[in-house]
Amino acid sequence: KGYFVPPAMLSDWAKYQRSAAQVWSPDGGRDPLDQSYRLYTLALSGEPEVGSMNRLKEAKSLANPVRWQLAAAYQLAGIKDAAKDLADGTGLFAAEYKQPGVTFGSSLRDKAVILNSLAILGRYDDKSLAEAISAELTGEKWESTQSIAYALMAAARFYGASGAAEGVEFSYTYG
Repeated sequence: KGYFVPPAMLSDWAKYQRSAAQVWSPDGGRDPLDQSYRLYTLALSGEPEVGSMNRLKEAKSLANPVRWQLAAAYQLAGIKDAAKDLADGTGLFAAEYKQPGVTFGSSLRDKAVILNSLAILGRYDDKSLAEAISAELTGEKWESTQSIAYALMAAARFYGASGAAEGVEFSYTYG
């Protein structure tokens, strides 16, 4: 976006994230979605941690958002076969919950994680998830700023990358 970020800051961030990814364990009581996000951001920055990605992929009973986000990390890392294997047969639904704690997790945020991953994987054939997120955003129920922002970012990426942006309309109300 044009902002200067000191190279040492990015280097320290990547070093810490790689270290945290390498020591993560599914038995350690940590959320696999946190690990998949860490691996996704490392891949997005051009520094994928493939060994940790492989270890997470082998974990049992990964939730859909984790599988999709990990598939997106593989795609960004250029390992398209692993991305396809993870994504194939993985559903587009996320469990209903709200966790206003450390990660501000919610089902809306998790659906946005999936939609963002669909865009990265180039899977635009099914727009049902994008439409469901849009419907949720027009509802009256409270959502965290983080969930709303992730949903808007994912929808923008999905519709923009799919070429459907020309036909997208939106409105908003303030106050």
